[in-house]
Amino acid sequence: VQTQAFATAGEWALARDQRDYFAGLDAPTVRGTLGKDIEEMDAALAGAREELEHLTQAVAEREQELGLVRAELERMRTERLTLEETGFTVGDDTSYETYRAKYLELSQRLDELQQREQLLSEGGLENAEVIGEDLLSATLEGEEFVGLEELQRRRAIAEDKVRRITDGRAALEAQLQEAGVTSEAALARSGEYARRLDTLAARLSELRETMAGLAQQAFEKEDAALRAAREAVTAFKSSESAMGAWVSDASALQRAKDPQRLNQRLREIIDDKTAVEFARNAQAQAKTLVGRIHAERALGLSAQLATLRRINELVPGIAVDTQELEGALNTARDEAVSVLNEAREIYERLAQKQEKTSWVHQASLATVYH
Repeated sequence: VQTQAFATAGEWALARDQRDYFAGLDAPTVRGTLGKDIEEMDAALAGAREELEHLTQAVAEREQELGLVRAELERMRTERLTLEETGFTVGDDTSYETYRAKYLELSQRLDELQQREQLLSEGGLENAEVIGEDLLSATLEGEEFVGLEELQRRRAIAEDKVRRITDGRAALEAQLQEAGVTSEAALARSGEYARRLDTLAARLSELRETMAGLAQQAFEKEDAALRAAREAVTAFKSSESAMGAWVSDASALQRAKDPQRLNQRLREIIDDKTAVEFARNAQAQAKTLVGRIHAERALGLSAQLATLRRINELVPGIAVDTQELEGALNTARDEAVSVLNEAREIYERLAQKQEKTSWVHQASLATVYH
């Protein structure tokens, strides 16, 4: 709908120019001017086609690499699943160490492939490195990498540019042929384009209402998703508290009833940190989801604002108030940054612990930074 609204605004601007053209037609002068305009259009069209060809090739290359990565990712998942089903010989340390080493190797490769898949698809920083000793103040630096989604968007823009230039050139050619019309005929054409302006203005008004309706629907669905994600955050936080209380009660019972630590069940409960850390990790994942929803909302609002501002530029007589959308955009950005910082802090605390699973939290932390 945004594309249709933008295209309609462009048609309105073109119709206005056509109306003005026929209203003040001066055939000899106009023919000379149109000839120069066509030459400029030809140069612009050549550049636009070259740009489109380059982007088409880039998209094809990115799609090919992404397909290979996804195929390799599927193969790695299958191999790890096979390893999990095969397992190891109980009581055989060599068998267990072989199983463990292979499992860690496959998990690390899967993580690398997943990060590569996300980079190829969505873009980001390639060969990113954390600069700084303190994770709280460290920065992430790397080479900017354009993902497939962005390349496809740029290609679509380039295709639209070629189409618009081609259409514009055809319109100029038509104008050049019509430059010899009589003043009476020119006046009639001017009236036709004036009526065309009214039709396009009405169509643009309809599209704006449709855009507003779709935006409201998107808001409602995003709000529903946010409520569910926030409920998950609350649930995992409660789970963390419950697990902490369980361990604390076990410690108190051990101090009171089993000071020699002879009860194996109590020792297992007190020594097992996995459950609490799992709840914290799940809480951070839920917060990351909340932040991602806010970020997606901000992207959608940004695109809508860009379209409305462009319509304001193309159709000066139809003012569109963007203040409310700008406020919603700022709120979505602030909320995304705030909740992602909360997720980051949880992952950083988990990642700082020197344990076998620290790399999992470090990978999740990189996702939050991305």
